[in-house]
Amino acid sequence: MDDLTKANLAIEREGKGRPEIVVNNRHLRDIVRDTWESLIAANNPPTLYQRGRLVVDVVADDHGRPLMRTVSRAAMKAKVDRLADFIRVTEKGGVLPARPPADVIASMMEQEEMPLPRVLSIIETPVFAADGRLTTELGYQPSTRCILAPPAGFTIRRVEPNPTPAEVNEARSLLLVEMTGDFPFLESADRAHALVVVLLPLVRLMVEGPTPIHLIESPTPGTGKGLLAEVVAVPAMGRGPSIMTEGKDEDEWRKRLTAKLMTGPAYILIDNVRSRLDSAALSAALTADTWEDRVLGKSQMAALPVTCVWLATGNNPSLSLEVARRTISSRLDAGIERPWAREGFRHPSLRRWAKENRGDLVWAALTLIQAWVMAGMPRGEKTLGSYESYAEVMGGILEVADIPGFLENQDRVVREAEVEIGGWTEACQAWWTEFHDQPVGADLIFGLVVHKRLLVETWGGRNDHSGRTRFGIALAKMRDRVVGGFKILEAPADTHGKVRRYMLTELRGLRGVAGALTYPNSQSTQAPLARVSPEILNNQKQAGSYPPQGPATPRNNDPWDEAFEPGEEGR
Repeated sequence: MDDLTKANLAIEREGKGRPEIVVNNRHLRDIVRDTWESLIAANNPPTLYQRGRLVVDVVADDHGRPLMRTVSRAAMKAKVDRLADFIRVTEKGGVLPARPPADVIASMMEQEEMPLPRVLSIIETPVFAADGRLTTELGYQPSTRCILAPPAGFTIRRVEPNPTPAEVNEARSLLLVEMTGDFPFLESADRAHALVVVLLPLVRLMVEGPTPIHLIESPTPGTGKGLLAEVVAVPAMGRGPSIMTEGKDEDEWRKRLTAKLMTGPAYILIDNVRSRLDSAALSAALTADTWEDRVLGKSQMAALPVTCVWLATGNNPSLSLEVARRTISSRLDAGIERPWAREGFRHPSLRRWAKENRGDLVWAALTLIQAWVMAGMPRGEKTLGSYESYAEVMGGILEVADIPGFLENQDRVVREAEVEIGGWTEACQAWWTEFHDQPVGADLIFGLVVHKRLLVETWGGRNDHSGRTRFGIALAKMRDRVVGGFKILEAPADTHGKVRRYMLTELRGLRGVAGALTYPNSQSTQAPLARVSPEILNNQKQAGSYPPQGPATPRNNDPWDEAFEPGEEGR
């Protein structure tokens, strides 16, 4: 390098005022430390954050709204290159320009503790911090770990520290009458739960732990589910919620949930549920403080805070019991054949009205919460398993605001989901009649349910390998469950240790039967007179597990015929 080039480089560095970082003949840890120091010095006010072991920044979407984006290694490399001059020193003391080393960038982005401010989400309206204080400062808020970035020109009325009864009444009227008064809620609980969806994003930091999914359902299309899901999100977001559809399998569910949670949304809406809502990934996300998963297309793991409000819509959606116990329902029922043809609404274009009056709606929501804070933040009396803090906070706010119905329709939600358990109850009764408390393989139980056309949803109506596999998986999930007075247990394997076997045990008193059961064969209290196919009888005899009893010869060539009644031939 000639003297003129060296002089030009020196002048350029001096004019830019960037720190110099030597990248050759130094330990990696020293280069990483110097790079972090230059980044931290320039990151004030912050433009780079950490979220779930990922580096993120904030950009504008196509509509000019702030959006959280994961920073790639290439983008991180470009950022630090603009903040510092990376150089190489030659043997003769010369200085050469260099690029940030790839291993330095990788080390920075993969360390568990980064010297960057932690961020939960971008918010577009003031929210309450965990200590009950309403935070209004723009930009990054250390007390909430959120970025407050309201749209230009957005204003709200002053929220009084101690709202008067008249202000509380006005706030309640704005939310329950003006905004949601035209929706045909089935019960007061359904209306209360819709209001919870409005309030929850503003008080989410005061809820310790997860929150359930809020289901907006109706018996008929066109009742207003989608409109309600959009309107209740307007106060917090100014628009409708982030939408995702159902996954086809668990892997797809997991990928979609990860992609959504990486953006830090205020709401996630599973729109228009059509198939049975039953996902292990969704169930896990609904009871998790942090969602851990591999970033799509990378080997890097993300640990994402789950602070969103969960929403779902559907026409009489079917829920598994696992999802149902994680669900809060708002049911709409117009009671007419064509609910979309209704007229005479208070606000003919509710979406436009809500957006035009967003400032007043935000004031109303904040006022109801502030009234609860000034009342001493009393906890609600009702509880909900896995969501105790949610029930205490939201129940307390509604009680202070004198809004009834919170959590009063949970029996309805679970009862509708227990159709699944009802099928297993019938299957267990047939199982007990056939095999009593004897260990049997899953294939034999599958043959019984196929013949009786029981639990069809678990095996899909297919008497083949696919159906057997699906039923075997479903049966394994029922291990140790109590159903209809019976407990499903995993029995010891067969003598070869290859066949997984199960057995029932009767929990007396749970079926409303006192004392011992009465079997067709009154001379035997060891086992019932079974209706058994020759195949089952032979298999059980070979295993040495079938109890001694009279012959069980099937009639009419039906291997699953009813057992003979007393006095008939064959006893």
